Amino acid sequence: MLFSNPKFIVTDRLAYLNFVQGSLASSLADKMNAARAPLKTLRDAETAIAPRRNIRTSLATQLARLEHENSKGTEKKMADIREQIKKAELEDAPQEREIELLKRKAIRESEQLKWEAIREVRILLHFNALQQY
Repeated sequence: MLFSNPKFIVTDRLAYLNFVQGSLASSLADKMNAARAPLKTLRDAETAIAPRRNIRTSLATQLARLEHENSKGTEKKMADIREQIKKAELEDAPQEREIELLKRKAIRESEQLKWEAIREVRILLHFNALQQY
């Protein structure tokens, strides 16, 4: 007699829907977290090269300051700094190219994973809604 009461049928359905919703939310959270992984890889690569970029920026600032002062005897120092900048840029060029490639790849991959997860949840929600009827 317990299950013939409509109140129990409604509450059972609500409990089941809450369970399904929780499962889908958990699945979506896991997949969205996985979609962040390519962007984290990009962040790590950018963080690794940041000190080298700071050195190049510092050298460029020193050069600009010397050029602005335009004092005698600074030509040799300016030439030395230009050479250091050129050397640093050549050394860092492969990493900079890699970061540019990684940036495009990370954005594309992250967005793909995110939208796949959202589509999957929509499909499962739709499927579960159809099962209810």
